[in-house]
Formats: sequence, structure tokens, C-alpha cells
Amino acid sequence: MPKLVVLCGHVGCGKTTLRKSVVEKNPQIVSADVYKYIEKYKDQAGRVSDENSRKAYEEMYQDLALHDKDTILEIGVKNSEFNFQNFNSLKDKFEVKVIFCLLDKEVCRQRVIDRGNKDKSRFINPDSVEEKFKIPFPDEHLKLAQDLQISFVDLDMSQPQEDLYLAVAKLF
Repeated sequence: MPKLVVLCGHVGCGKTTLRKSVVEKNPQIVSADVYKYIEKYKDQAGRVSDENSRKAYEEMYQDLALHDKDTILEIGVKNSEFNFQNFNSLKDKFEVKVIFCLLDKEVCRQRVIDRGNKDKSRFINPDSVEEKFKIPFPDEHLKLAQDLQISFVDLDMSQPQEDLYLAVAKLF
């Protein structure tokens, strides 16, 4: 049975860097990221309505259901109940493991600010970011994983990149 490893964490915690590292060193692993689905729904101010965010997630899960290969998925912290219900529905097709990517919120905020300052095309609306940091992560996510019997681990994202890679690669 193929594996679905889900990197779940705040914007700026290092999920993208880690996902890219895993796929670069293991090209047989399919890379999935909700961002590519959400991007098309952003308005000129960089905001995405809750309705459009939900549409993006639905599209992503429809595409995931078509996969039959090991996959690494990157998602943020919003829509936790919806996401975990979808992980649960994929358990008959994938061996699902969620990784809670943990990093201090202030470090994440600073990374987002630095990213925006270096590359204006990567603008993320500050109000939207702050809304995401208000979500009780990983507490509500942990409860959902436990209730739905979805396997999970915590990963301290302040570790060296190679250590993070090794921690995730061993799950495949």
C-alpha cells in the first residue's frame, strides 16, 4: 500500500523546503501541495475566502484520490477537521502518517516577513497570516488525529535540514 505523509504546520515553518528535499532525493515520491490549488483563488490583496479555500482543498483531495504512489503532501493549519476527515477517507488507499511540523510562531512570522521583503511576488496578506497563527495548532489537529486513529508524529523544525530530511524519509 502506498504511503501518504502529510506535513502540517504554520506558514514559514519549513514545510516546503522539507517537502522539496524529500522529493529531490526520492523522485519516485509524488509531491502535493495545497498552495498550488489555493493560489488560483487569491484576490488582488492576496486573500482567499473560506469558500474558495474549501474548493481548493476539495480539488486537491480529488487529485490525491487518483494517486497510487507514495506521496508527500504539504498543508497549512486551517480547515483541520475537513483535512483530517479527508485523510481518514484516504486510509483505505494509503498508509497515512501526519507530521506536525512545530516551530515557534515568532520564527515563522519573521520568515514570512523576510520572504515577502526578498521577493514581492511571494506576498502573503498579513491579516491572513495572523488569522492562521490564532488557530490552536497542533492541539486541535492532535485531537482529530487521535479521534480518527490517524498515525502522527511531532517534528521539531528547528533541527538541521538533514536531520529533518532523515526523519521524514524513514517514513517511506
